[in-house]
Amino acid sequence: TEIDGMLLKKVDDVNAFDIYKRYLNLQNDKDFFKNVLEFPLLLERDGEMIVRVPFCVYENGYIEFIADLKPGEKFHIGYEDPDIVIRNSKAIQDDLYDFSPNVIFLFSNICRRFSSQADIVLETQPYNLIAPTAGLYTYGEFCSVKNKILLQNSAIVVVGMREGEKRPIQKSSVADETLNAKASEQYTNKHSGIIYKLLHFIKTVSSELERSNRDLVKISGIDKTTQVYNRYKLDSLLQ
Repeated sequence: TEIDGMLLKKVDDVNAFDIYKRYLNLQNDKDFFKNVLEFPLLLERDGEMIVRVPFCVYENGYIEFIADLKPGEKFHIGYEDPDIVIRNSKAIQDDLYDFSPNVIFLFSNICRRFSSQADIVLETQPYNLIAPTAGLYTYGEFCSVKNKILLQNSAIVVVGMREGEKRPIQKSSVADETLNAKASEQYTNKHSGIIYKLLHFIKTVSSELERSNRDLVKISGIDKTTQVYNRYKLDSLLQ
Protein backbone atom coordinates (compact mmCIF):
# COMPACT_ATOMS: atom_id res chain seq x y z
CA THR A 1 0.00 0.00 0.00
CA GLU A 2 3.02 2.31 0.18
CA ILE A 3 6.12 2.21 -2.02
CA ASP A 4 8.87 4.74 -2.71
CA GLY A 5 10.94 3.63 -5.67
CA MET A 6 12.45 0.30 -4.61
CA LEU A 7 11.61 0.87 -0.95
CA LEU A 8 8.61 -1.14 0.25
CA LYS A 9 7.20 0.79 3.19
CA LYS A 10 3.85 -0.77 4.01
CA VAL A 11 1.78 -3.84 3.16
CA ASP A 12 -1.93 -3.50 3.97
CA ASP A 13 -0.99 -0.40 5.98
CA VAL A 14 1.43 -2.42 8.13
CA ASN A 15 5.21 -1.89 8.08
CA ALA A 16 6.71 -4.25 5.51
CA PHE A 17 9.14 -5.88 7.93
CA ASP A 18 6.32 -6.79 10.32
CA ILE A 19 4.99 -9.19 7.65
CA TYR A 20 8.25 -11.15 7.60
CA LYS A 21 8.57 -11.02 11.38
CA ARG A 22 5.04 -12.31 11.89
CA TYR A 23 5.13 -15.22 9.46
CA LEU A 24 8.82 -16.21 9.50
CA ASN A 25 10.05 -14.84 12.83
CA LEU A 26 12.88 -12.94 11.13
CA GLN A 27 14.87 -10.33 13.01
CA ASN A 28 15.78 -6.81 11.96
CA ASP A 29 19.53 -7.30 12.10
CA LYS A 30 22.64 -7.59 9.92
CA ASP A 31 21.72 -11.16 8.93
CA PHE A 32 18.33 -10.21 7.49
CA PHE A 33 19.37 -10.73 3.86
CA LYS A 34 20.90 -14.16 4.51
CA ASN A 35 17.78 -15.28 6.37
CA VAL A 36 15.21 -13.85 3.95
CA LEU A 37 16.67 -14.75 0.55
CA GLU A 38 14.95 -18.15 0.54
CA PHE A 39 11.57 -16.45 1.03
CA PRO A 40 11.10 -13.85 -1.72
CA LEU A 41 7.92 -12.12 -2.80
CA LEU A 42 6.13 -13.79 -5.72
CA LEU A 43 3.80 -11.64 -7.79
CA GLU A 44 2.15 -11.75 -11.20
CA ARG A 45 2.82 -8.99 -13.68
CA ASP A 46 1.70 -8.95 -17.32
CA GLY A 47 0.73 -12.60 -17.02
CA GLU A 48 4.17 -13.68 -15.80
CA MET A 49 5.26 -14.75 -12.32
CA ILE A 50 8.20 -12.65 -11.12
CA VAL A 51 10.29 -12.77 -7.96
CA ARG A 52 11.43 -9.94 -5.72
CA VAL A 53 14.07 -10.67 -3.08
CA PRO A 54 14.42 -8.24 -0.13
CA PHE A 55 17.89 -6.70 0.09
CA CYS A 56 17.96 -4.97 3.47
CA VAL A 57 15.64 -3.65 6.18
CA TYR A 58 15.79 -0.27 7.92
CA GLU A 59 15.15 0.56 11.55
CA ASN A 60 11.71 1.94 10.70
CA GLY A 61 10.66 -1.40 9.20
CA TYR A 62 10.93 -0.40 5.56
CA ILE A 63 12.46 -3.01 3.22
CA GLU A 64 14.68 -2.15 0.26
CA PHE A 65 14.63 -4.23 -2.92
CA ILE A 66 16.92 -4.16 -5.96
CA ALA A 67 14.02 -4.35 -8.42
CA ASP A 68 10.74 -2.49 -8.71
CA LEU A 69 7.42 -3.13 -6.98
CA LYS A 70 4.18 -1.33 -7.78
CA PRO A 71 1.44 -0.10 -5.43
CA GLY A 72 -1.58 -2.38 -5.49
CA GLU A 73 0.28 -5.51 -6.55
CA LYS A 74 -0.66 -8.65 -4.62
CA PHE A 75 2.04 -11.10 -3.64
CA HIS A 76 2.74 -14.40 -1.96
CA ILE A 77 5.76 -15.19 0.20
CA GLY A 78 7.52 -17.91 -1.76
CA TYR A 79 10.09 -20.53 -0.85
CA GLU A 80 12.58 -22.70 -2.69
CA ASP A 81 11.58 -26.25 -3.58
CA PRO A 82 14.80 -28.08 -4.61
CA ASP A 83 12.93 -30.71 -6.64
CA ILE A 84 11.17 -28.04 -8.72
CA VAL A 85 14.49 -26.29 -9.36
CA ILE A 86 16.03 -29.48 -10.73
CA ARG A 87 12.92 -30.34 -12.76
CA ASN A 88 12.82 -26.88 -14.36
CA SER A 89 16.53 -27.09 -15.11
CA LYS A 90 15.94 -30.39 -16.91
CA ALA A 91 13.29 -28.72 -19.10
CA ILE A 92 15.79 -26.01 -20.09
CA GLN A 93 18.39 -28.65 -20.90
CA ASP A 94 15.93 -30.41 -23.19
CA ASP A 95 15.39 -27.14 -25.10
CA LEU A 96 19.14 -26.68 -25.44
CA TYR A 97 19.50 -30.23 -26.73
CA ASP A 98 17.15 -29.40 -29.59
CA PHE A 99 19.10 -26.21 -30.32
CA SER A 100 22.50 -27.96 -30.13
CA PRO A 101 24.68 -25.00 -29.01
CA ASN A 102 28.46 -24.76 -29.30
CA VAL A 103 28.73 -22.88 -26.01
CA ILE A 104 26.47 -22.05 -23.06
CA PHE A 105 26.51 -19.06 -20.69
CA LEU A 106 24.67 -19.12 -17.35
CA PHE A 107 23.54 -15.93 -15.61
CA SER A 108 22.28 -17.12 -12.24
CA ASN A 109 21.14 -15.11 -9.24
CA ILE A 110 23.39 -15.16 -6.19
CA CYS A 111 20.36 -16.03 -4.07
CA ARG A 112 20.17 -19.41 -5.78
CA ARG A 113 23.79 -20.05 -4.84
CA PHE A 114 23.28 -19.08 -1.19
CA SER A 115 20.05 -21.00 -0.69
CA SER A 116 21.01 -24.16 -2.61
CA GLN A 117 24.55 -24.26 -1.18
CA ALA A 118 26.35 -27.40 -2.40
CA ASP A 119 23.20 -28.57 -4.20
CA ILE A 120 23.73 -25.82 -6.80
CA VAL A 121 25.86 -28.25 -8.83
CA LEU A 122 22.77 -30.36 -9.47
CA GLU A 123 21.37 -27.44 -11.44
CA THR A 124 24.48 -26.18 -13.22
CA GLN A 125 26.75 -29.16 -13.93
CA PRO A 126 24.52 -30.98 -16.47
CA TYR A 127 24.89 -28.08 -18.93
CA ASN A 128 28.53 -29.10 -19.43
CA LEU A 129 27.26 -32.35 -20.92
CA ILE A 130 25.61 -30.38 -23.73
CA ALA A 131 28.36 -27.85 -24.50
CA PRO A 132 31.27 -26.05 -22.77
CA THR A 133 29.60 -23.89 -20.11
CA ALA A 134 30.66 -20.75 -18.26
CA GLY A 135 28.77 -18.17 -16.24
CA LEU A 136 28.49 -15.87 -13.27
CA TYR A 137 26.24 -15.02 -10.35
CA THR A 138 24.35 -11.73 -10.36
CA TYR A 139 21.94 -9.70 -8.21
CA GLY A 140 19.37 -9.42 -11.00
CA GLU A 141 18.78 -10.92 -14.44
CA PHE A 142 17.26 -9.13 -17.41
CA CYS A 143 15.36 -11.35 -19.82
CA SER A 144 12.85 -10.93 -22.63
CA VAL A 145 9.43 -12.49 -22.02
CA LYS A 146 6.71 -12.02 -24.63
CA ASN A 147 8.57 -9.03 -26.12
CA LYS A 148 8.84 -7.33 -22.74
CA ILE A 149 12.08 -6.80 -20.84
CA LEU A 150 11.76 -8.01 -17.24
CA LEU A 151 14.20 -7.70 -14.37
CA GLN A 152 14.09 -10.97 -12.48
CA ASN A 153 15.42 -11.93 -9.04
CA SER A 154 16.48 -15.41 -7.96
CA ALA A 155 16.25 -16.57 -11.58
CA ILE A 156 18.65 -18.23 -13.98
CA VAL A 157 19.06 -17.06 -17.58
CA VAL A 158 20.63 -19.64 -19.90
CA VAL A 159 22.12 -18.47 -23.21
CA GLY A 160 23.07 -21.01 -25.88
CA MET A 161 25.01 -19.95 -29.00
CA ARG A 162 25.79 -21.92 -32.14
CA GLU A 163 27.60 -21.43 -35.43
CA GLY A 164 26.55 -23.54 -38.39
CA GLU A 165 24.39 -26.64 -38.41
CA LYS A 166 23.27 -28.70 -35.44
CA ARG A 167 25.62 -31.34 -34.12
CA PRO A 168 24.32 -34.67 -32.78
CA ILE A 169 24.19 -34.97 -28.97
CA GLN A 170 23.34 -38.12 -27.03
CA LYS A 171 20.30 -36.87 -25.17
CA SER A 172 19.99 -39.48 -22.42
CA SER A 173 23.25 -38.52 -20.72
CA VAL A 174 21.99 -35.31 -19.08
CA ALA A 175 19.04 -36.92 -17.34
CA ASP A 176 21.18 -39.82 -16.12
CA GLU A 177 23.97 -37.58 -14.88
CA THR A 178 21.53 -35.28 -13.05
CA LEU A 179 19.82 -38.18 -11.30
CA ASN A 180 23.14 -39.79 -10.38
CA ALA A 181 24.47 -36.51 -9.04
CA LYS A 182 21.35 -35.99 -6.97
CA ALA A 183 21.62 -39.49 -5.51
CA SER A 184 25.29 -39.07 -4.64
CA GLU A 185 24.62 -35.72 -2.94
CA GLN A 186 21.67 -37.00 -0.91
CA TYR A 187 23.68 -37.43 2.29
CA THR A 188 26.35 -34.77 1.91
CA ASN A 189 23.70 -32.07 1.37
CA LYS A 190 20.99 -33.31 3.67
CA HIS A 191 19.87 -29.78 4.62
CA SER A 192 17.79 -29.39 1.46
CA GLY A 193 15.79 -32.52 2.21
CA ILE A 194 15.09 -31.40 5.75
CA ILE A 195 14.03 -27.94 4.64
CA TYR A 196 11.87 -29.38 1.89
CA LYS A 197 9.97 -31.60 4.34
CA LEU A 198 9.42 -28.69 6.71
CA LEU A 199 8.15 -26.48 3.92
CA HIS A 200 5.90 -29.26 2.67
CA PHE A 201 4.38 -29.40 6.15
CA ILE A 202 3.82 -25.66 6.16
CA LYS A 203 2.27 -25.75 2.68
CA THR A 204 -0.06 -28.58 3.67
CA VAL A 205 -1.20 -26.90 6.88
CA SER A 206 -1.74 -23.64 4.99
CA SER A 207 -3.85 -25.41 2.36
CA GLU A 208 -5.97 -27.05 5.05
CA LEU A 209 -6.46 -23.69 6.77
CA GLU A 210 -7.52 -22.04 3.51
CA ARG A 211 -9.98 -24.85 2.83
CA SER A 212 -11.41 -24.53 6.36
CA ASN A 213 -11.79 -20.78 5.93
CA ARG A 214 -13.69 -21.30 2.66
CA ASP A 215 -15.99 -23.75 4.41
CA LEU A 216 -16.57 -21.28 7.26
CA VAL A 217 -17.46 -18.52 4.83
CA LYS A 218 -19.96 -20.83 3.14
CA ILE A 219 -21.49 -21.95 6.45
CA SER A 220 -21.78 -18.39 7.75
CA GLY A 221 -24.24 -17.56 4.96
CA ILE A 222 -26.56 -20.57 5.31
CA ASP A 223 -29.28 -21.22 7.89
CA LYS A 224 -28.44 -24.47 9.67
CA THR A 225 -32.06 -25.68 9.92
CA THR A 226 -33.43 -24.82 6.48
CA GLN A 227 -30.14 -24.93 4.52
CA VAL A 228 -31.11 -21.74 2.68
CA TYR A 229 -29.36 -18.37 2.65
CA ASN A 230 -29.68 -16.45 5.93
CA ARG A 231 -30.36 -12.74 6.45
CA TYR A 232 -26.66 -11.85 6.32
CA LYS A 233 -26.17 -13.56 2.95
CA LEU A 234 -29.43 -12.19 1.52
CA ASP A 235 -28.48 -8.63 2.50
CA SER A 236 -25.15 -9.08 0.75
CA LEU A 237 -26.78 -10.47 -2.41
CA LEU A 238 -29.46 -7.76 -2.51
CA GLN A 239 -26.86 -5.02 -2.23
